[in-house]
Amino acid sequence: MNKRSPDSLGTWQWSDDKPVTSVVMPLDYLEDEYDTRDCAALKTSQFSRRSFWRFYFHEGRDLEFYFKPFDCEAKLEWVCQITKGSTPTTPEWYIPDEIGIHGAPLVVDGAELWFVPDKNLSFQEAIFYCQKNDSDLASVESYPKLRAILSQIEKLSNSEQKWWLKFIDYGYSYHSPLQLFSRFHDRFLRDCWYVSRKNWYRDYPVNCNVKLPFICEKNNASLLEKHDPSYRPVRGGCPKGWHQFRNKCFLKMKPEYLTFNAANEKCVTFGGSLPSISNQAEQDYITSLLPGMPKDIWIGLQFLFSTRENKWIDESRLLYSNFHPLLTGRLRKIPLDLFDEEFNNQCGVILNDPKSQYVGTWNFTACADRHFLGICQRPIGAADNQTEQVLNETLSYQNVQYFIILKNLSWSDAMTACVNNQMQLVSITDQFQQAFLAVQAALRNYPLWIGLFSRDGGRHYGWLDGKQVSFSRWSEDDEETSEECVVLDTDGFWKTSDCSSENRGAICYASEKKIEKEQATQVKCPHKIKNTPWISFRNNCYTFMITKNRWREMKSQEAHHLCKKMNSEAFVLSVRDEEENNFVTEQLHSFSGLATWVWLGVIYDDSDKVLKWYDETYLTYNNWRLGRPNIKKNSFFAGVNLDGFWDIYNYSQSWHAHHYNVYSILACKIESGPQQHKPPLPESVPHGNRTYRILQKKLTWYEALRECKQNGSDLVSVHSESQQLFLEDIVKQDGYPLWLGLSIHDGSKANFEWSDGSDFDYYPWELENSNTTENCVLLDTRGFWNRTKCTNVAEGAICYSPPNKRQLQPKPVSKAPGCPQLSSTLQWMQHKYHCYAFDMAFYNFSVYNVEDAKKVCQKLNPSATLLTIVDAEENAFVSAHIKENDLITKNVWLGLAQSSKDQSLNWVDGSSVNYVNWENKTAAVNENCSVILSTTGTWSKVDCSRSQSRVVCKAPLGSNHTGVAVAFALLIILVFMVGLIWYLYRKKRFHWSAFSSVRYQRGVNDDETEDVFTKDSY
Repeated sequence: MNKRSPDSLGTWQWSDDKPVTSVVMPLDYLEDEYDTRDCAALKTSQFSRRSFWRFYFHEGRDLEFYFKPFDCEAKLEWVCQITKGSTPTTPEWYIPDEIGIHGAPLVVDGAELWFVPDKNLSFQEAIFYCQKNDSDLASVESYPKLRAILSQIEKLSNSEQKWWLKFIDYGYSYHSPLQLFSRFHDRFLRDCWYVSRKNWYRDYPVNCNVKLPFICEKNNASLLEKHDPSYRPVRGGCPKGWHQFRNKCFLKMKPEYLTFNAANEKCVTFGGSLPSISNQAEQDYITSLLPGMPKDIWIGLQFLFSTRENKWIDESRLLYSNFHPLLTGRLRKIPLDLFDEEFNNQCGVILNDPKSQYVGTWNFTACADRHFLGICQRPIGAADNQTEQVLNETLSYQNVQYFIILKNLSWSDAMTACVNNQMQLVSITDQFQQAFLAVQAALRNYPLWIGLFSRDGGRHYGWLDGKQVSFSRWSEDDEETSEECVVLDTDGFWKTSDCSSENRGAICYASEKKIEKEQATQVKCPHKIKNTPWISFRNNCYTFMITKNRWREMKSQEAHHLCKKMNSEAFVLSVRDEEENNFVTEQLHSFSGLATWVWLGVIYDDSDKVLKWYDETYLTYNNWRLGRPNIKKNSFFAGVNLDGFWDIYNYSQSWHAHHYNVYSILACKIESGPQQHKPPLPESVPHGNRTYRILQKKLTWYEALRECKQNGSDLVSVHSESQQLFLEDIVKQDGYPLWLGLSIHDGSKANFEWSDGSDFDYYPWELENSNTTENCVLLDTRGFWNRTKCTNVAEGAICYSPPNKRQLQPKPVSKAPGCPQLSSTLQWMQHKYHCYAFDMAFYNFSVYNVEDAKKVCQKLNPSATLLTIVDAEENAFVSAHIKENDLITKNVWLGLAQSSKDQSLNWVDGSSVNYVNWENKTAAVNENCSVILSTTGTWSKVDCSRSQSRVVCKAPLGSNHTGVAVAFALLIILVFMVGLIWYLYRKKRFHWSAFSSVRYQRGVNDDETEDVFTKDSY
């Protein structure tokens, strides 16, 4: 099936000229991009075992087979159609009954293994030998294969003889095939492998140059034709629309969100595959194609779960890797799906976050996940008389003009040559620009001068045009030198060079004119060779680095040492405000989600008993996730999380310590300019006619109120803008939201009251426009009033005491003999014939609903009830004393009960209601519970189920039931003792009289009587 014939006018036809009766094509065949694919293949849907649980409805069902357009040069399996009745000629290569070309093979898992015991070669020489014989050095991916190899080498050599192998996956040697964890970077940590019959488990070689026998391996190809040797595709360059780099062609695709297999299949239809990357130059070229593409893009790398093998989709060897450095040393959890192998396999994506300095690095993800298809690759056809272009060239990339000079010149000559072309030596400030220019150096195979240089003998470097060094690509292989000029080498890395030496070329570019103005407003940050670049923000410089050996536990002292090594004025990161915290979080996100924390330079000061920064300043801002840390010694680590909150863990939490080190990056900071760092808050802070005290502990609103009251103060109230500004400063210095004394306890939504009984005369904007209906108020670190539940735990509260604050205890009064006396400090007050408990300490400084209030009075005294009022005099007495004992709310429960039959009112002590003092508005309220307002003495009806009010208990005079009960108990005991004595007396008397009678009967004379006393004595 094809449309290659010019006579077909772009229509499909069979190659044997038979008519096309029906063609089944997928819907996306109608897209314009398929017009360039002139051949067709038969696509069959492969159903896994999971497919038996799938249900399809109407047009949603996948076709079991269909034709799909393909590039005619795509290499696919094929089937020949032979006319019925004809006998096909047997090809020369078809030799099913003969032995393999390397002698009798050992066939295991579809592979031919052949052993070379008579040629002792080094590891690399063994690889070359196998490749020369159309094979590869053998790998062990399964236990049966390992067992077969060990059995064979036992026949060929002694048990200690070692044989070279390409790779051994130990996961199969001591783990279940269903292993859920795999260290997929493990094979890159070893340079060579060998096996012996005796030591096959984990036997590390001394070096890879030892001469040993070896084992080669090839796929068992005796019964399968790989290709038609008579067919040769058209060669020469890349197809139209493809971009050439060295021996490969690359095609930028319209982004599609696909699984790995679907993305590669799309590339196959164009005659290619997902890209494989074999060296740094190819990596740079692909990175230069990434601007404008989605964040994560498929590449052709696979980790096959069943064989524990890393390989490229085009079967090329994995010779180069560029995994994100944060992945090194990590264990990756692989979810297991018994029905879907694609779900278990891991496939590679290239990371493309423009804000990250690690653009172009790789990560693994499940092959069944969906990511974007962005680039396809295919081999280039070799053109005749192909020559390298070595002339000067003007290039454009991302709207910037570059000029490549190719001649011998020094750095100064290069600078002059650029100026003569109205340009400057290039400054490289981002990873895309670096990748593009690295490709130019690789194509020309010459190191090229760039505009980076040093003015202090190689200690610090800067760009010639004054740009900030915000990106770097220093070579790790470059020896420490004091050379002051820098070249971009052919491997894509920066290297220092003598400024007077001549290199083969330079890179010029047309710099933007606005850079100089921008640089004037930024702080100048230092940059040393091989160091990560510093980023300027406000008046500070920051560097964010991935430390080596992160999986080994690093303490904060080591982090501090690393920062000092970077710069003598640097400290581990400190964060002064929310804006800086947001900046740090933004930098953390640039690590593509592979880092979770940035180190915080927090230490515990044993002398001051507070947390400080490493530069000895105090924390004036914080964002702890769990609130105020309970830290008493310097054995913890802390960091800024991806969500901006700060986490803190103890060293004793070993799992957290390892996880934190592996998933964190180190940030160092150079702080410039004057800094105002306030010390921590003192125990008390005077302001105006008040003295304030901060409760720095976790507590609810009620607990805060109780602690303030017990210390002779109140929760703070605010009555002016100046007080608000002062309290804002207090909260900012403390760094945590703190309780105010404002609350609602009458069941309404906006009837706020100060707990100290003062008037609510200052109303902030955010409280008036709040959408929440919670009943207590916090003052946060921004100075905003936030409504929240009174039972929520906050990080502290503000207490205050005015100079004329009365004492918590009531004035000394004589103890009324008829009133209950619970203690020397809590006394009832007598008024006429009743006793009253006004002191809020009786009630634990709390408010209650009506049912709980009744129980409180019963606990105080069995005869006590909620407050009842019989006349205006008692109403005035009660109102005055309630006001003196202010707490939380002005409402106090009245002991009024409403009859369900006739709706009449009665007092809870059974007496009738002969006096009332209702508010005017109460007449229209249909509620069953009542309160008295301490401010006016008027009565009001409230919702019984939603309201909480204060309690004042009332008991009749002379009802000291505790004393009566004790006296009554003593009387009962006394009566019981008298009765018992009388009973014993009577019983003893009876016993004596009977005893005398017996003696009298037995003793007739004196002698007998004496004998009887002798015998019966006790």
